[in-house]
Amino acid sequence: MLPFRRHQPEPTPWTQAPVCAEYHASGLELRLIDLVDQREQAIRAGRDVVRLDVEIAEVNDELARVAVDPLYSTYSSAA
Repeated sequence: MLPFRRHQPEPTPWTQAPVCAEYHASGLELRLIDLVDQREQAIRAGRDVVRLDVEIAEVNDELARVAVDPLYSTYSSAA
């Protein structure tokens, strides 16, 4: 049986920020891929794509914020 380590210090938030930012960005990139696919399907079907364009712009903005500020994903409401 392995002993439980009780006195291990908590990592500071900024040491985890790059990992959080990468994880958050990868999720946003997957969402962006899905939205672009949905947009292409909507165009082929002749449907309106305004809502999808707005969502794509929002995801792109979020990706830009995460790229500029790795700590953003630790206090973002979207994270």
